[in-house]
Amino acid sequence: WGSKDNVEGGGRVYVAVSRDKGAHWTMPVPLGTQLGVHVTRFPITAAGDGDRAAVAYLGSTDTGNPGRNKTFQGTWRMYVSYTYDRGRTWKTYDATPGSPVQVGSVCTGGTSCTTGPGSDRNLLDFNDMVLDGRGRVVIAFADGCLKTKGCTTKDRLRKGAIKQTSGKSLYRAFD
Repeated sequence: WGSKDNVEGGGRVYVAVSRDKGAHWTMPVPLGTQLGVHVTRFPITAAGDGDRAAVAYLGSTDTGNPGRNKTFQGTWRMYVSYTYDRGRTWKTYDATPGSPVQVGSVCTGGTSCTTGPGSDRNLLDFNDMVLDGRGRVVIAFADGCLKTKGCTTKDRLRKGAIKQTSGKSLYRAFD
């Protein structure tokens, strides 16, 4: 499994699959298009059985370049895309439908991002994803907005969140 974050024009996660240990790859496929995701940040992956995998990422359905651009006012959510057929098809879900993760710009410059009130450093570049013992996806991520609606760029919390997604296991034995 491979992915790239194309930062030109804002970025989108693409996934390519190798079926021969990296000698050849499929054409990269953009993830999140089913839900209108235009820009993404911080992709993470987890693989289960040979034909199953998940890719999670922060995504926004708003357009524009959110990197280090404090004028970007888009809403960010955590999305998860799944494949159960070795990457031939992908299905994307909004893992945070009840509350956005952040509104506004998201800094991708690591520790060179500014900190403090109103900064875009609150997400702290941290996301992680693992599979539990039954092959269910568990995601840990920084959450900058705990409101169900009305989140603005002034809501820049530094809270941790853990989300266990529902749906089909990435281990065939638990279907």
